Amino acid sequence: DINLLLPKGAATEILSKLYKEHPSRNIHLGISEMVPQSEFDKFLWASDAVIIRGEDSFVRAQLSGKPFIWNIYPQTEETHIKKLEAFGERIRPFYGASYQAWIDMNLSWNKSSSDLAPYWNRWCEELPLIKEAALRWRDHLVSLGSLADNLLRFVKSKISRCFFRKTFGRRRTGSPFVGPPLNNLERSLEVAIDGTKILTKHCF
Repeated sequence: DINLLLPKGAATEILSKLYKEHPSRNIHLGISEMVPQSEFDKFLWASDAVIIRGEDSFVRAQLSGKPFIWNIYPQTEETHIKKLEAFGERIRPFYGASYQAWIDMNLSWNKSSSDLAPYWNRWCEELPLIKEAALRWRDHLVSLGSLADNLLRFVKSKISRCFFRKTFGRRRTGSPFVGPPLNNLERSLEVAIDGTKILTKHCF
């Protein structure tokens, strides 16, 4: 059986009407109100697989480690298909043998293919492998760290080198070099990063 949880909206109304016209004993529909981001993540975590739409949902689906179909917003000149293919190449090493089932299903879905059934069947058959692949890709993303943490680390390293260069570049003698007060520095950096200001502009 398939338990399908849908958000409220125009698409859900269309699907609900279609379901009433063609009822199925194996498909069960549930409709959810719009929820905060934290609650949305919980919906993803509780699912076996997800179909997502927007860019934010696309990112959250990857971080959930769940198999997903990316229902991309159509763009002119089939730019959305090019985006899908480019993303597919990025995840290919992590998906291994399940990659072809994943990319075929996503391409067929987004090209509105009339021959979707065989790709859907294969995607379902290989779902256990796709689940493992989605977790590998999620773990890889998590290992990269957050943008804020990486930016903070980068700027701190630049400031440390700047202080070192200014202190030792003048060939001063006397007390050994003592670095800046990192606690205060870290707080300053966090404020600066929030406004995309660069405190080290005089060091480079």
